[in-house]
Amino acid sequence: MQHYIDIGAIILLGHDVLLNVWVNHHDSDFQKDSNGNHYKFDPFRHLSASRPASKIGNDYLVFGEGKHACPGRWFAIQEVKTIVTLLIRSYKLEAKDPINFPLINARMPTNARVTIQRRAL
Repeated sequence: MQHYIDIGAIILLGHDVLLNVWVNHHDSDFQKDSNGNHYKFDPFRHLSASRPASKIGNDYLVFGEGKHACPGRWFAIQEVKTIVTLLIRSYKLEAKDPINFPLINARMPTNARVTIQRRAL
């Protein structure tokens, strides 16, 4: 079984299709508010008071776009905020080895080692 997409590519049954959102997040045509420096680490680059993290758009594709946008994105944002807050408040996390993994697929290495130490509350 084959599926064709608008650009003429053929997708065979059982093959993975990946979207490189890194390119989108570093493209000047989409990233208007980053002062032209898309490679500088700025954790708040995609946030603004007028646009919550759950709002979809073609400049930030984590939750998809259009009719295929994630219907649970509001819940997911709240879950991430809760988990990160609890982790930072309750534990000290430290990488045992230098962090070095390719950003091309953004998959964490399966052999990464992290030291977790409970904080005194």
